[in-house]
Amino acid sequence: IDYVDLYGKTIYLLLFLIVFAKTAFIVLVFLPGDTIVFASGALAAMSDLDLWALTPLFIIAGFLGDQSNFLLGKTFGLTRKKSKLLQKLLPQTMLDKSKNYLTSYGKTAIMFARFIPILRGTLPFTCATTNYPYRKFVVYNFIGCVLWTAAWLFGGFLLGNIPFVQNNLVLTLFILSIVFILPAFINFFKKAKQVG
Repeated sequence: IDYVDLYGKTIYLLLFLIVFAKTAFIVLVFLPGDTIVFASGALAAMSDLDLWALTPLFIIAGFLGDQSNFLLGKTFGLTRKKSKLLQKLLPQTMLDKSKNYLTSYGKTAIMFARFIPILRGTLPFTCATTNYPYRKFVVYNFIGCVLWTAAWLFGGFLLGNIPFVQNNLVLTLFILSIVFILPAFINFFKKAKQVG
């Protein structure tokens, strides 16, 4: 299905909402993020989408998603222990890893959290619950969104000019997904082996 032809200009709104929702709501972590931005860049190279419209669109979507996540942390962070649902969605071990990452790397953690799937959804929430200065969060979050968008969107645009990628976009996205998910699987099996 050619979704660009099917949805027309509405495709830009759909892309915005997917990237926004993925970060804003931790329950929607399963939504495609990196791959959808990469695919959009590749489609822009094929002249199906406008690269210069996509650039601010993804930066703003990611930025606003993180701001919403931060607000959720401020609103529900203190009541998390009383909510079984929040405890299931945000296990303490996950928040502890996020907090350790924030403590160890500070502003660098905020800028590069978008590149790490689990941290992308938990770090803004953690920043709020640990009373990280909001102004600093806004600045480094924005820088992170610019870097993330540039890496994936322009990476997709550059590779989208390669005939193999143009003819095998789905396969390319599948390979990229495997490459980025593989380290998490290796880490999981290493830990499982240590426990066993």
